[in-house]
Amino acid sequence: RELYIVVYNGLANRRTGLVGIPVSTPGTYVISSLHDNFQMISVTLKQSDKLIVYFETGPLPSVGAAVFWMRKLADGPSLEPQPLVDHSSSVLDKKTTTTTISHGHLSVDVNSFTGEISRIRHKTKGITVDVPFRQQWGYYTSYDNTKHSAGGQNSGAYIFRPSDPNEEITPINPINVTHVNVSGVLTEIRIEYDQPWVKEVIRLVGLEPAVEIEWTVGPIPIEDGIGKEVVSRYDTFLKTEGTWYTDSNGREFQKRRRSFRPTWNLTEFEFVAGNFYPTNAAAYMEDDDASLAVVVDRSQGAGSLKDGSLEFMVQRRLVADDRRGVTECLNETVEGTNPYPPYGDAKRVGEGVIVTGKHRILIGPGNAGASLARSTMDGAFSDPLVFVASEEAGTRVPFQKVAFSRMKEALPRNVMLITLSLLSHESNNNNNNNTTTFLIRLGHQYAPGEDKKLSKAATVSLFQLVGGHPIKAVTEKTLSGNLDYHVWAKNRKVWTSEEDEEEEAALVTERRLELSSDGEDYKVEIGPMEIRTYEVELEAQSKNHD
Repeated sequence: RELYIVVYNGLANRRTGLVGIPVSTPGTYVISSLHDNFQMISVTLKQSDKLIVYFETGPLPSVGAAVFWMRKLADGPSLEPQPLVDHSSSVLDKKTTTTTISHGHLSVDVNSFTGEISRIRHKTKGITVDVPFRQQWGYYTSYDNTKHSAGGQNSGAYIFRPSDPNEEITPINPINVTHVNVSGVLTEIRIEYDQPWVKEVIRLVGLEPAVEIEWTVGPIPIEDGIGKEVVSRYDTFLKTEGTWYTDSNGREFQKRRRSFRPTWNLTEFEFVAGNFYPTNAAAYMEDDDASLAVVVDRSQGAGSLKDGSLEFMVQRRLVADDRRGVTECLNETVEGTNPYPPYGDAKRVGEGVIVTGKHRILIGPGNAGASLARSTMDGAFSDPLVFVASEEAGTRVPFQKVAFSRMKEALPRNVMLITLSLLSHESNNNNNNNTTTFLIRLGHQYAPGEDKKLSKAATVSLFQLVGGHPIKAVTEKTLSGNLDYHVWAKNRKVWTSEEDEEEEAALVTERRLELSSDGEDYKVEIGPMEIRTYEVELEAQSKNHD
């Protein structure tokens, strides 16, 4: 059978994705792009007990999809399927302790025996940034007051507290490279650790600017009666002077300083716990010579306990309750819990859960950490969606469209389409017309000073955004979309001196009501870190309109 693959890009910017399709037999496969009329050859790669065929999509339409056709080459004298190959011996030079692997603009030095990264280089626009690098897995043991004569607050679902305030992590060390995969679109190294419940894949993908580290943790053992809080630590020689940055709900970055609070004099009792901060999208550190950013795919705690170091808490499994409300310890298991009293004992059932996630490591020139993180954050949270169907070999599916985009052109690189929501779609039977209204929310993804070009204001065409449909009316709304902006601006309290109050109110209203109209087009300007919300009503269209 042959496969038809639809790849959907939910971002309002064109981007290239890497797609992996599980297959049942090894061999050589041909993937054809039905919208760009190009073909690529790919061979099966082994991932644990799975066979995967990878291919790059090429530029995907913004808020749209493209169709691909995949088939296996028939066996024959000139088309013999290629066997599965572990490239460890050909890629890793066991005569030396260090091997360099390269893909696109990135090159990475790894230990030829354990797979540990020792250096990352990134070359772009003729400039090479070279950062000595070391990753360390480990865990903190959780505080449990039944094991301490002093009693005290347990570590739990709402509180992180290691057994000792200055505890060093218990290291988890790499011991072997289990497999190396090499193809035209990626290079990956699979690493085994001395604790079997930690696994890792280091991956360089196409022209992506990041080193992708895919980690799998679990089930964390607690048979010894000790809770464990697992971290991945990244060490460099960056001179960070006790400073690093974490995002605030995926928007502005907050400056963090070790053992310091900006609004009061800190007396620190918990060094480790007191230097972890919530991270939803990314964290970075920088000096005048180089920057390093780590983009995450889920909320994690991030800390920097020494200069040039970032660590991320990726998973926790505890044996004591912190007594902050849920009346149970943080111990997630695959089979959940027994019923609560009086129908059961509410005990956890089954093994601990296994979690898999990704860290994307980016390096760049000095004082560019925010720009590095911003370049990858949106894509990390919105991977292309893949839909697959099969058909008998030789049967071509007559797609009405082999590619589509909801938009007439992509948004600027520094603007994200946060919301595109249908508010109403009304039919008028008298004149056979449809009236459609959308709620559109646009966000500028850069703050002032983060990037020389992308931190500037951006202009967006609403006409292009709605696919080139004629627009009848545009109304700016407040962030929540439930009030006209000019009504809010007129009634807002302006906290300024009395003489400036009227002038500022006028400026705010004027700024927000700027909406340039050029015929049927409406253009809006979005400044750094702004989020602007619009209600857009389209001109009535015939029900037969495509």
